[in-house]
Amino acid sequence: MSQGRRTQPLPRDWGRIRKRVLRRDQGICYVCGRPGATHVDHVVPASRGGSDDEANLRAICGECHGRKTAGEANAANPKAQPRKRAEEEHPGLIRPE
Repeated sequence: MSQGRRTQPLPRDWGRIRKRVLRRDQGICYVCGRPGATHVDHVVPASRGGSDDEANLRAICGECHGRKTAGEANAANPKAQPRKRAEEEHPGLIRPE
């Protein structure tokens, strides 16, 4: 099993499953509790053997989903260095001549 990456494609009827889960959870993010969840997350990640059954799926907002996925990836590979954006000058910076 790979670490941190899904090895199997999503089910063919993922769109229907996703809609049912979002409706079941009333669009409430299971992590932060705020309304407006538009993503569906595997509670036990597929990369760790979690299934695509609705019992293992929860509605989650995009912000929480990104943090949770990044945390899982970091846990799977603790020696990996987080990517840092290259420093660049602010476009509005005025430099003295």
